[in-house]
Order: sequence, then structure tokens, then C-alpha cells
Amino acid sequence: MAAAAEMDTTAPPSDSLPRVMGARAPSVRPETPRLPYAERVPVTVRNVRTGTEREAASLFVQVRLGSAVVSRLRSVSVQLTDADDPFFLYQFEVSEEDYPRLKAEQSLFVDFAQFPRLIVDYFEQCRQASSGFHATLTEYGSDGGDGGVAETATTAAAAAASGKLCICETTRFRNLPHLCLHMAPGSDTAVKRYLAARWQEAARRNAELEAALEEAQSRFAERTCRMEQLAAQVAQLQSERVQATNELRAQHQAALTEARERALQTLMEKQNEWQQERRALEERYGGEQRASTERLERAEADVRRLMQERYASEAQIRQLETRLAAERSECEALRRELDKAREEQREIARQQHQLQRQVDAAGVERQSLERALADKDAWMERMRQMLESATAQKQTLEQTLLAQREARARLERQLEAAAVEIERGNAMLERLQSALREAKAKARLKAAVAEQQEAVLRERQRQVEQLREQAALWQRSMRQAPETLGGFTPASPTPSSSSHLAVP
Repeated sequence: MAAAAEMDTTAPPSDSLPRVMGARAPSVRPETPRLPYAERVPVTVRNVRTGTEREAASLFVQVRLGSAVVSRLRSVSVQLTDADDPFFLYQFEVSEEDYPRLKAEQSLFVDFAQFPRLIVDYFEQCRQASSGFHATLTEYGSDGGDGGVAETATTAAAAAASGKLCICETTRFRNLPHLCLHMAPGSDTAVKRYLAARWQEAARRNAELEAALEEAQSRFAERTCRMEQLAAQVAQLQSERVQATNELRAQHQAALTEARERALQTLMEKQNEWQQERRALEERYGGEQRASTERLERAEADVRRLMQERYASEAQIRQLETRLAAERSECEALRRELDKAREEQREIARQQHQLQRQVDAAGVERQSLERALADKDAWMERMRQMLESATAQKQTLEQTLLAQREARARLERQLEAAAVEIERGNAMLERLQSALREAKAKARLKAAVAEQQEAVLRERQRQVEQLREQAALWQRSMRQAPETLGGFTPASPTPSSSSHLAVP
């Protein structure tokens, strides 16, 4: 069967996909169908070109695992067909290599191994009317691709010529899209292959059904023959059963008559014996009844006497219970007074303990205050001494500051003179370098006087080195001058004098 599919998940220009794909996975069913999946699912088919719409169309959905035709990697394919329309064919296929792009664009949370199970769960939710899930297939065009090979659409025009299968969940707020697959419509070759496969499957099914029909007919003939034989046996058994039943009824009737006669004779004998026993029992139990009557009269007299004693005892018990209740109430009142006195005693002891703790805390606080006062006096004395020493140090620092200012002025004058000398040395270096260049040029031209010029050149180089050393010495002196000025800075100058010591 053809495996043509659309790999690009870019929506057509007229329909922008909301970025809530994979926001929530469908509820897990107790038993999810295994792959490959092939069931009828209600899908709403909407044609954008013609404006027609079929609600809850029963489409045959197939989800299977396989390998992509081009890359030979693992792939997932989805196929939609309609039993009423043999030319209705939409396919989708994504390989393991292209799945990360689909996952990123639709914000899916599952990997490639769980993606087929996710699609199957969504279709199963769509089959349940109470789940709120529904599938919609939007057809943007009817022309298929060139063959049954899976292709990846890279332009909006290619996406517009396909179909889009959206699985949404209807909530009280809005329709929430969970997954959108761009389905490739089947081309002529794909439809022919699909119809050929369906025809082969129907032919195979027809052959199987014909073979099953022939086998069922042969079994039916055998069973019909067998049933005729069994019917004859049943008729023979029924006649034997009627004959046996008649014989048993005659035997039962004779036995029943004989049993009735024996029972009647036994009943007469038992009745005579019972009459004799009755008379003997009446004679024997007559005297016992009279004696029992006398004993009953004596027992009733005893019962009346005991009832009187019981009434008297109950009255005495009620008096004792009244006294007991009064005693218990008085005992309860005394117990409450005792508990109240104990509570007052505990409260007095607790207050006494708190007062003792407050007295101890006040004593400790008084001692700490006395120590703090003594420490404060010592601290004031130390501060007075430190103030005197700081005043003396300030005077010394002011004298040092004046001396440093004079030294700074002298160093500034030396720096100016050194700068003038450095400028003069730089000019002389430039003149010597130009002369050196001229001498080198003349040396190349005058080979006859090379030795004299080399002597002059060495002399000039020595002078240049001396001047360079002298310039380096002056430069070091200039760099050391700010450091020397910084070394005379006091350790903790006052804010008023620190601004005068800054080196420019």
C-alpha cells in the first residue's frame, strides 16, 4: 500500500495553529489497543474549497509502525479511508529523524517511542462521546503528489494542497487543540494501490468465506444425517419410555393399595392402645392435680407475704438513696471548696516565686549598672587622654605637611628641569639618528672610506647609547618623584590637609 505522507507541520496561511500542542495528554485508558491500530473513528470532514462539511463521518483509521521508504529509519504512518468513498485516501508518515522537528513545532512532551501510543490514545478518546475529544479533517485541495513515497513539504503552497487532521478537546472555555497532522491526499497511484490492496483483501476474504461455506455445508449435511439418526433413536426411546412408564404406574398402584391397607390396620391398633393409655393417665394424674392445687394455694400466700416485704424494702431503699444523694452533694461541695483552696495556694506560691525572681533580676541589673558606670568613667578618662595625644599628633602632622610641601616644590622644579633636558636629548637623538641614516647611505656609496665612517659610526652610536641611558635615567627619576612625594604622605592625614597632598 502507498505510504505517501506530508512531513511539514507548517499550517496553511489561512489557519494559524495555536501553540498549545501537547498541553495535556489524554486520560489513560485501562487497556489501550495494540499496534497496528485499525478502528473506525468519527471525524468531521471539512472541505475549504467547496465549503462542505460532514459531521461525525465514520472514517477507517490505521496507525502502524514501519520503516521510512527513503531513509530506512523507524517511522509512524497514519492512514484515513472512507468505506462510502473508495477514492478517499489521506496519509501521514513521520520518521524518527524528522520527529524532533514535529515535536519542537507542536510542543510535544513524548519521545518517538511513545508517539504512536499517544496518537492511538487520542483516537480512542475521539471514539468516546463523553470524553470531549473530537477529530476534524480539513481538506485544502484534492490533487495528490507524484507517487506513494513520503515527502516533506517545505513551502506554504505544498501545505495548502494537503489536508490537516486536528484532534481537539472541547472544554467549557474553548476548543483546545492537542495535535495537528498534515495529511497528504492519495495520488492516483496511491489510490490505485490502495484499491488493489482492498480488492486483494476482499478476494482473499471471499475465498476464505467460500471455503468456510463449503466446510459449513458439509458439516451441515453430516449433522442433518446425524440428527435424522438421532430422531429415530429418540422415537424408539420415547416408545420404550411410555411402555416402561405404564408398567411402573401399574406396579406403583398395587404397592400403594397394599400400603393403604397396612396403614389403616396399624392406625386402628394404635387408636385402641391410645384410648387405654388415656384412661390410665387420667386416673393417675387426677390425685397429682389435687395435690398441686393445694401447693399452689400455699405458694400464692407466700407470694403475697413476700410482695409486702418487698414494698417495705423498696420504701426503705428510696429513703436511703435520698440520704445518699444529699451526702454526695455535700461531699461534692466540700471537694470543690478544697480544690479552690488548693488552686489559691498554688497561685500565691507562683506569685511569690515571680516576686522573688523579679527581686533577683533587679539585684543583677543594679550590679550590671554599677559596673557599666565604672566602665563609663574609665572610658571617659581614656578618651580624654586619646584626645590630648591626637591634638599633639595633629600639630606634628601640620609641621610635617609644611616640610613636605616645600620638598614637593623642590621636586617639581627638578621635574621641570629634567623635562627640559629630556626634550633636548630627544632632539639630539633625532639629529643623531638622521645623521646615522645619512652615514649609512654614504657608507654604502663610499666603499673607499668605509673604515673611517665605521669609526665615526661607532662613536656616534656610543654617544646615542649614552644619551639613551641619560634619558632613561631622567625618566626613572621622573617616575620616582611622585613615589617620593607619596612616601612623605602621613599615615592618617586630616581631611583638610589631604587635598593639598594630591600629586598632579
